[in-house]
Amino acid sequence: MLGFNRHAILVEYYRVAMVRFHESRQAYEAGAADRERLRAARANAAIHRSLVRDAVREFVHQLRDSGMAPEVALVAVKHRLTLSVTAATPGAPSCEAALLETDASSWAIQAYYDAA
Repeated sequence: MLGFNRHAILVEYYRVAMVRFHESRQAYEAGAADRERLRAARANAAIHRSLVRDAVREFVHQLRDSGMAPEVALVAVKHRLTLSVTAATPGAPSCEAALLETDASSWAIQAYYDAA
């Protein structure tokens, strides 16, 4: 009888493990659409980010070519970026806007000192 009980316990453990596995797989498959949506959003954000980087570079080159000092050009980029971001997306998370401002500042400094 002892061997039978041990076998019955192992069978029950196996059954519970299989139920959990199937539940886990269903949850993973249900989240596939969300993961795909997030991947597409990340790719879209990367495209927009590169467009912003190119626009900052072009703007800084224009300011530099007009004889503006680097610190004044940086302030102008930050000001324009603040106006653009808050007007376009007033409900955007502030941490994302701060990160974009930090990146735009470094892009502006790099662009100012690019070879003309």
